[in-house]
Amino acid sequence: MTSFDFDMAFPATELAEGLRALFARQPYEWVERIDGDRYEYAVTFPSGHCALLSLGPLPEERRTPTPFSDRTLLTARSVGASADELEALRREIVQAFMRVMG
Repeated sequence: MTSFDFDMAFPATELAEGLRALFARQPYEWVERIDGDRYEYAVTFPSGHCALLSLGPLPEERRTPTPFSDRTLLTARSVGASADELEALRREIVQAFMRVMG
């Protein structure tokens, strides 16, 4: 796996807050950049490998009628990170946000 994306039923600000909390609990180094309604994160794993994450509005072509008012697209791509590192990050994000929803 070199990338993944999630259609998240959370506002970008709430997702950004959750990602910050997740990163703070992990042995990652990370940098956040905010540009309007977009959030970008450069995450460095303990191995020194990196991944880039981006949060922003769900593109119009992916929108469908839902009961959720705010939907955000989270994308991640490897910049040298192994498939295992990216998969572990994906699982951590899923588990963190499932706890919020559950």
